[in-house]
Amino acid sequence: MNIYIYDIEVLSHDWIAVFRRVDSDRHTVIHNDNYRLKEWFRAHSDDVFGGFNNKHYDDWIIQSMLNGADNEIVKAHNDFIIVQQGNGWEFPFIQYQKKLFRSFDLKDDLPKGLSLKAIEGNMYLPIVESSVPFDIGRPLTDAELEELIYYCKKDVDATVALYERRTEYIKSKLTVAKLKGLDPAAALAQTNAKLAAMYLDAKPVERVDGRKYEIPENLDQSIIRPEVLEFFNQIRDESIPDEELFKKNLVVEIAGCECVFAWGGVHGAVPNTIVETDPPGCENRRIIVNYDVASLYPNSMLNFGYVSRSCEDPNAFRDLVTTRLKAKKAGDKDTANALKLCINTTYGAMGNAYNPLYDIRMCRSVCISNQLSMCELVCRLEQKAPSFEILNFNTDGVMFRILESEMTIAEPILEEWQKRTRFELERDDVIRLVQKDVNNYLAEEGGGKVKACGDYVKRWRGDNVTDENDIKARLINNDLTIVQIALVERLFHDVPVEKTINECQNIFYFQQIAKFGSSYETAFHEVDGERMPVQKVNRVYAAKDSRFGTVKKVRPNGKAEKIASLPDHCIIDNENRLTVDQIDKQFYINLANERVEQYLVGKKSTKRKKKEDKPMATATAKSATSMNVFQKLIQARKMFQDANVKK
Repeated sequence: MNIYIYDIEVLSHDWIAVFRRVDSDRHTVIHNDNYRLKEWFRAHSDDVFGGFNNKHYDDWIIQSMLNGADNEIVKAHNDFIIVQQGNGWEFPFIQYQKKLFRSFDLKDDLPKGLSLKAIEGNMYLPIVESSVPFDIGRPLTDAELEELIYYCKKDVDATVALYERRTEYIKSKLTVAKLKGLDPAAALAQTNAKLAAMYLDAKPVERVDGRKYEIPENLDQSIIRPEVLEFFNQIRDESIPDEELFKKNLVVEIAGCECVFAWGGVHGAVPNTIVETDPPGCENRRIIVNYDVASLYPNSMLNFGYVSRSCEDPNAFRDLVTTRLKAKKAGDKDTANALKLCINTTYGAMGNAYNPLYDIRMCRSVCISNQLSMCELVCRLEQKAPSFEILNFNTDGVMFRILESEMTIAEPILEEWQKRTRFELERDDVIRLVQKDVNNYLAEEGGGKVKACGDYVKRWRGDNVTDENDIKARLINNDLTIVQIALVERLFHDVPVEKTINECQNIFYFQQIAKFGSSYETAFHEVDGERMPVQKVNRVYAAKDSRFGTVKKVRPNGKAEKIASLPDHCIIDNENRLTVDQIDKQFYINLANERVEQYLVGKKSTKRKKKEDKPMATATAKSATSMNVFQKLIQARKMFQDANVKK
C-alpha cells in the first residue's frame, strides 16, 4: 500500500488533479482528462490517497470525474460544495454512491477553520496563491494553466510536509488497525474519536438520562464545600433548562485562591505572582509543590464506573488500558502510543452526539466527579495544614505553597485520598513560579526543567521541540516566537528583552500569520494611504517604513476592521524574501516589555486576597527584604515615576 497526497483545482472550463507519492518528489498532473484519471486510479487501486479537507471537497469532486462528469458538471459540483455549502456526497450526480477509492484527510483532528495556507505559514513555507481568478469564465490560456499547475503542486508539497510532521499520528492509526484487525486504509480514514469507537466495538444507543448524576460513594461529602455540592446537585433539577444550567459557574475562595467551578472543569490561580521555594536550612522554610493526577480522565472512567455504556463489552475500556500499560512496560512504544490515542480520545467521544461512544451521562459524571474529588482534597489540606495556600488549581492538579514542616500533615492526606479514590498523584517540586494567570505561567522544576503554560510562553523553546503535542501546536499557531523567548529570558534569567530580540537572526521568529474568517469578504494592506488587495492568509512583520500601514479585513457591508494584534506598520512577505534587518525590532521589544509588565503587575492594578499569616512575595510587596529582583525593579520604576523627574 503506497500513500499519495493529492489536490485538485476546479474552474468553469478547466480542472486539474496533482498527485505525489509521499516518498517521492515527482508529481503526476492530469488536466481535463476523465479517461486518464480513471486509468490512474485503476492502476493505483491498492493505494491510499490523502489530502487536506479532501473528505469534504476533493474526494467527491474526483468521484464525479471518475463517473464521467464533463467540465460543466464538475464546476456545478464545486459550486454545490463551496457556494451552496452542500455536502459533497449529496450532489445529485453521485448521490448514494460508494466512494471509488480509499482516502484519508490530514485535516482530521486539527481545529476547525484551520486552512492549509495558514499551516504553510506556520511551517515557514511560502504562502503565495495563484493569480488566476477562480471565477474566470473562459478556458485558461497556456500560461494561466501552467501557473495554476505550479501552485497546485506547491499545495501538494505543503500537504506532504504536513504528512511528514504527522507521521506519529499516522503510525498510531495504522498500529491500532493492526491490533484490532482493521483495514489500514479504513483506520486512516477515521478521526481519532471514530477510531476509538471502532476499537471498543461501540454501537450508538439512544438515552434520556443525561442528568441522572450520582456522587461516588468513596468521596467524603462532609469535607467538600457545601456551595460546591449545591452547585453540581442542580444537574438533577430538570426544571432548569440545559441551555441555562450549563452556562452557570461558581466562584469560591479556597486556601487564598479564587477558584471557578463550571460544568467543563475547575480552575483558579493567584495572578501576577512570582514566588520561590525558600533556600534549604531557612527557618520556617516554605516550599512549592505541584501534584498532577496521572491519566485523570481514563482513571476516573475506570474508578467510578463511567465508561460509555455503548461498548458491547463493559470491560473493553479496562482491557484497552491494561494492554497499553503492558506494552509500555515491555518497551513497545508503537503499541503504547497507538493505544494511548484511543484511551485519551474516549472521554471526548462520549460527549459527541455523532460518535457511537456517545453517553452524555457518563461524560458529565466524569467531569463533575473529578472536580468534586479535587475539591475534597484541597479543602482537607486547607483544614489540616494552616500554611497551605493554593497557587494554581485545575481539574487534574494543584500547585501549592506550604511550610516544609507541614508536609508531614499533608502527605498522609494525599496518600489516603489516593488510596480511597484510586487516583495516582505525580509530584514535582517547584523551585520558582512566575505566573500571570491560570492559563499563563512558568514553573521551574528540578534539574533546570521548565514547564511553560499559555499562549504567551508555550513556544519559547523555538523550533527545538519533539513532543507530538508541541509539533501539533506549531501547525496551528507559530506567531511571535521571539517575543515568547524574550519574555522567558527576561522573567527567568533577567536578560533584557532588547538583548534577546536584537541578537535574534531567525526572521521566522518574528512572523505573524494574519488571516480573516468566512464572515469577511476581502482584506487589504494600507500602503501610502491606498488600499492594496491581499490574499486571505499572509505572513506579516512589523515594518520600519511608516508608509506601510496595517492589514484590515472587510465585512460584506464594507466595514473595514484591523486584524487583531498586528503592528500599525506592516510589511507582507509571503514569498520569504525579507531579511531580519528589514523589520522593525522595536515593535517586538515593546510588545515583549508589555507582556513582562502583564506578568508582574497585570493589565490593571489588582488586589489579591491572601491570609495575613501567610505572607507571599508579589509584585506589590512593600518590604524590600521580601522582594525578588523583578519586584524591586517594578517598585523602583514606580518610585522614579512618582518623583516626577525632569530632563
